[in-house]
Amino acid sequence: MQLAAMVADGGRGIVPADWLADSLKPQAAGAWSLPQVAGGNYGYLWFNGMLHGRPVAWAWGYGGQLGVVVPAQRLAIVTLAVEPPPAALQAQNRAVGALVERIVAAAA
Repeated sequence: MQLAAMVADGGRGIVPADWLADSLKPQAAGAWSLPQVAGGNYGYLWFNGMLHGRPVAWAWGYGGQLGVVVPAQRLAIVTLAVEPPPAALQAQNRAVGALVERIVAAAA
């Protein structure tokens, strides 16, 4: 999975490309995963796996708040969500994951 280094105004790098690449590589088995994503490993602050045959990485917040990167499609998805009651948490996570899956499939 490759991403260019993040750059600030003037083209100066703010996150080294090597560190970014290493952060997206699987470093350990992930304790959580999205049902739509095969694999479910953990890098440095990123979960990673495969979605529709493409490597993906995501950061995960409570209640389906996600930052998802699909480098092969030059695609980034950010979701925001309200804080659900505990009984609705799993359903909301599944619904947000399904929405992300549809976006990735449509962008193919």
